[in-house]
Formats: sequence, C-alpha cells, structure tokens
Amino acid sequence: MKIMDAVMCAALGLGAPAARAAKVTTIYDIPGVNDGGAPRAALLHFRGAFWGTTSGGGTGNSGTVFKIDPGRGTETLVYQFTGGNDGGVPAAPLIAVDGVLYGTTAGGGTSGSGTVFRIDPATGAETVLYSFPATDEGAAPTSALLAYDGLLYGTAQFGGADADGYVFAVDPATGAETTIYSFQDNNDGAFPTSALIRCGGALCGTTSQGGAFGLGTLYRLDPVTGDETVLHSFGASGDGGVPLAPPIDVDGVMYGTLSFGGAQTDGAVFAFDMKRHAETIIYNFTGGKDGSSPAGGLLRVNGVLYGTAATGGSGRNGTVFAIDPSSGSETTLHDFRGQDGSSPVAAVIESGGMLYGTAESGGPTQNGVVFAVDPATARDVTLHDFAGTQASQAASVGKVGGVLYGTSSGGGNAGVGSIFRVDPKTGTGETLYSFVGGPDGAYPFAPLLDAGGTLYGTTRNGGAANEGTVFRFDAATKTPTTIYSFTGGADGGYIYGGLIDVAGLLYGTAYDGGASNNGTVFSIDPATGAETTLYSFAGGQDGALPYSGVVYANGMLYGTTLAGGGKGNYGTVFQVDPATGAETLLHVFTGGRDGSAPFAGLLYDRGVLYGATTGCCGSDTDGSVFKIDIATGQEAVLHRFAVFSGPQASLIRDGDALYGTTPRGGKFHYGTVFSINPATGAFAKLYNFTGQADGGLPSAALVDVRGTLYGTAPSLFPTNAGTVFRLGR
Repeated sequence: MKIMDAVMCAALGLGAPAARAAKVTTIYDIPGVNDGGAPRAALLHFRGAFWGTTSGGGTGNSGTVFKIDPGRGTETLVYQFTGGNDGGVPAAPLIAVDGVLYGTTAGGGTSGSGTVFRIDPATGAETVLYSFPATDEGAAPTSALLAYDGLLYGTAQFGGADADGYVFAVDPATGAETTIYSFQDNNDGAFPTSALIRCGGALCGTTSQGGAFGLGTLYRLDPVTGDETVLHSFGASGDGGVPLAPPIDVDGVMYGTLSFGGAQTDGAVFAFDMKRHAETIIYNFTGGKDGSSPAGGLLRVNGVLYGTAATGGSGRNGTVFAIDPSSGSETTLHDFRGQDGSSPVAAVIESGGMLYGTAESGGPTQNGVVFAVDPATARDVTLHDFAGTQASQAASVGKVGGVLYGTSSGGGNAGVGSIFRVDPKTGTGETLYSFVGGPDGAYPFAPLLDAGGTLYGTTRNGGAANEGTVFRFDAATKTPTTIYSFTGGADGGYIYGGLIDVAGLLYGTAYDGGASNNGTVFSIDPATGAETTLYSFAGGQDGALPYSGVVYANGMLYGTTLAGGGKGNYGTVFQVDPATGAETLLHVFTGGRDGSAPFAGLLYDRGVLYGATTGCCGSDTDGSVFKIDIATGQEAVLHRFAVFSGPQASLIRDGDALYGTTPRGGKFHYGTVFSINPATGAFAKLYNFTGQADGGLPSAALVDVRGTLYGTAPSLFPTNAGTVFRLGR
C-alpha cells in the first residue's frame, strides 16, 4: 500500500495481599445494545435528524448507518452491514437525493473492494447499486458521493488503469458505472481520498499524493470529456501537503485543509485563488492547543471557517477550530479530553447555530461520539457515545442490603443506560429501568447511593438541558424521579461521579460547567431539589474537571480533579469546606513519579486519603496508588503501574488491604484485580481478565457484600453490555 497514513492510532485473601491468583466467576450478563463504533464521516442533517455512518461495530462488526435525535441525543440504528455483498466499513458521509440516502463502503461487496449503496430512510432497507471490482488493493471508496446531472460521482483511493485511484460515476437508476478518469501517480496526483465538489461547470477535488512534489494535488475535472487539470501541486517549500478532504469554493477562492506540512509539519489551512491560480497558506497549525493534522474539510458560516484537527490540543485528542480567512487568526473552540471524544477526522456541519460532528474514538467505551459545539460560547455537548462491537459498559454496582444494584452507562431499551438488580447468591438479575434520554437522564456512570433506605443516583446527560441529572429511584415501582437537572452554566454539567449523603444533603461534582467551564462541587437538598454550587474550578492552579465524586471526613469534602494544578495540567487532590465553599489544595500532581490524571475518587481511612492515577491524558507517566496524610499534607506513592495501566476506579479497604481494578494491563492486557498493603506498599496482582466470558477492561470500583468482593467489567461480546463478577477462592 503506497498511501501515506497522515492521521493517527480473585483466592481473594481478605487481609494482607497474597501472590496467589484469584478466581473470577461471572454471575450476571448485562443486556445491552450494539450500535457501532468509530464514526469517521461527517453528519447529514436530513428530516430533522442527524444521519451518519460508523466504520465498525454493529452485529457484523462491519459498520452501521445511524440517526441521532438532536434534541434528545437518542440513537436509532438504521442499517448494520455484514461485510458481505452488502458492503462493509463505510467511512464516508451520506448524501440525500430525492428523499433517498446514498453512500459508499470501503470494503465488502461481491469482490471485497467496496460498494455504492442506497438506503430507504423510512424502512432502513439497503440496496447495493454497484460493487467495485477486485484489484490488488481494492478500490476503497472512502469519500462522499456528489449528485451531478443525474449521476453519482465519487473517488476510489485505489484501482484504475494504474492502480493509483480513479474518479467514477454511477447511475442511481440502473447501477451502471463509468470510469471518468484514472490517476497515474505523476504530476496529475494519486490516491484521491476526498469527495468532489462543483466548480463552475466542472468538478474539483484533491489527491493525497502525487503531483510535482509527491504530497498531493488540487485538480479540476471535466465530467464529460474526462480531461483533468492540476491546479496546484502541494509540498513546495513553505507549503503543506497530503490533503485528505475536499476544498470549499467561496466566490472563486478554494479553502481547504492539509494534514501534513506547513511551517511546523502539523498541517495547515490553504486558500487557492481560481482566477490567479495562486495558493496561500492562511494558517499553520503548531501541534499545541490549536491542534494538529486536520483531516476533515472546512465549513464556512458568516465568513468564518470552521474545522477539526484530528490530533493535538492540550490532551492530544484533537480540536474544533475557527479561522478568520481575512486575517488568518485562529480560535480553538473545543479541546477534546478523551472522555468527550478523540480524533475528530471529519468536517463539522451547522444547524440552528450549533456545530455538529463526530469523533472517531474516545467516549466512555473508546468507540467514538457525536458532539455539538456552540461557536459563540465554545460549549461542547456529547449527543451520543457509541458502544462499539460490545454493548455498553456496566458502570458500577453498589450494595443495598444484601442485593446489588447497578447502573449501565449504555444499553437498555434506548441505548442510553439502565438500572439493574442482581442477587449475589443466585446470580439472577433483572433490568429495573431503561433511561430514555429525556428528562429522566441518560448515561449513568456512578453507583446508586443508599441514603436511609432511599436510592439516589446521577446521570451524565439528559435532563432539561441534556447536562445531567440527580435522581431518586423507587425500587418497588422501578421508577426514577429527577430531583435536579443541571444547566451546564454556573451549576455545572456532565455528572460522572456519584453522590454522598452528609446530614441530609447530597454532595457531588460536575465535570464541566461552572463559572470557568472547568467543573464544580455542588450540594442538592433532596427534599426540595435546591442546588448550591459550593465551588467552581477556575482551571488553573486550583484544578479542573473533577471526574469522580467527593468523600467526607472531619467536616470537609475531599476529591480529585483530572486536570489543572498548574503548568503540567496533571490534576490535583483538593479539599472544600461545605460551610464556606473555600477550596484548599492538598496535592498537585507533577506527571512524574506521583502520576497524572486521577480519574479515581478517594478513599478515606484513619486520617489518610488513598487514591490512584491513570498515567495518561497529556503525559507519558505511569499510573500510581498514592496516599495523603490529611494532617500533614504529605503525599507518598505506594505503587506504580506500567504506562497507561493505572486504575480508573476508587479503591476499597477490606481488612488490612486495599483492593482495586485496572482497565488495562495484566497478562492478557484486559485489566486486573489487585491488592496492596497500605502500610508496606506490598502489591499483588490477584486476577488477570482474559477478555472472554469474564469480560475485561474493568473501570469501576469493587464492592464488599458480607466479606465477598463483587465488581463489573465491560464485555467484549456483542450479546451483552458487560458482566457482574464475584471474586473468590
């Protein structure tokens, strides 16, 4: 393959830790959905919904066609590809022509080289119009189609007379295909990955390679005669190269993105004047906060150019940016943090003043998201998290009496989460409630809280403003009642952490929102629903993005922030006075031996706070288990993990040992259960998840029920959303 890859890729001995391996028994498989993963294409706004494709997931693990309700964020699977004659791995946006949807798949079809297909949006029925013939590398059409003069025009990355890609046309009525032009990998370009656009009475597009400098071309093509003209060869000194997306035509000036090169080799935005045949670089990406490697096209709204960078940003997860074409000034509208998405490789679209797009990965299951960004406020909202080939992960379980109650951060009837109950003795369970993503909430990540016999919980999204909720759950009637809906403003939004009960008030954290959009610590009166924002994180030395909840000890609230804390942005441990709202920093992570990015919440025990860092998100450090003496503020590392293998869940104490889980690492790379002696730091790996029937990638805390530990692990099978497991001898 010659194309350049321009865009990235237990015997549980309760007490002292023992080296003896533990046994995991799956006691319950959680039902879920299978909605696809890795959305690589831009969205289509059609009939009041956003329609798109995923390149993976679905029942055949070959991709899906989906639609999203923009008001509620609920997803409907329209079609699931099998990877056979119907096609597979769609990587291009859909187009609508006369009420019918058309698209391409990069694989599948009769020869495995891809297809052009049609979808009936009313029934979801799929029809293959054309299957590309077999070649050494396949055809791999990955760009959107263009409807022009009654035909559907597109590009194939490979194949053609010289196997360097070609431009084709398909008759939607008959499926007849015509090759319009074959690239020759010389000055005319090679390997077209982008769609075509209209430019006067001709078609224009880009190739990702070839041309005079080997880094791609901007070309014009006569669809009748097949004559091709190179307008510009990218890659000269001071220029960028490897354009992966089509340009946009604004009054005779073509604007587009270059995924490689520029002043600092991090990509660029260019302008090409069609009259003067002159190209100008109007912005060079630095690979810093502004992002790097823009792979998607641009969108022009009110004179401003909007786009996405696939990598870069403070978290290296990509950005959404705005550029003034007259001055070349750039504004980073959103910096992806991983949980809200990663690798946005497609263009954004505009609807109702909001920008909508897809991120290929990231989200809670790392299978991508659909997001919205307000260009006026730079406020970002995740509309949907894709579950991938497995269904959505079980977030956590908690005990209520002798019964386990759990929440699933996806799955359920609507795919946005559920509440379930499991008898730990018999392993029998049932789904008690499926969230619908409206006022009731969506995506519950935290365990339920049993406060005097009443159950309370949180959801990350849903509610009146789709910013998350606090709810009360009646187990007898299987009904939740929303106590408070977050607005995403001063009160915060995106509630990942759980609640605690202190003297009749509920306390927790919001991951986003607040005065500086860096999260809050809040209290809720469950009787009245009144919310009080105790502290808004500024995002500097005081910390930013509190992912987990808080613990209470000695009259104070203690918690962690995922980021902030100064120059390194590696996170903090903080204290908040619930009476005054005053915040005190106990520890600022350095990204060195102490780790970085504490996703996990804290455990308080005998004057000491115990916690964990993941070792990710902006630093290449190891994860850690640490302790902090509240009286002295002294921090000590008890254990260090391999890079990116640190715990994401809080620790629990049972007897003389601490117990926890890691979502990665272990013998089979699917995570572990471990124990650690808090006095000596002696560490034991108790169980290695295999990724088979036992699940894998555990990212939730364990719970002790009568001396036995239980936990959850997302499943890697398409039939369920994870497992509830028991550790024993």
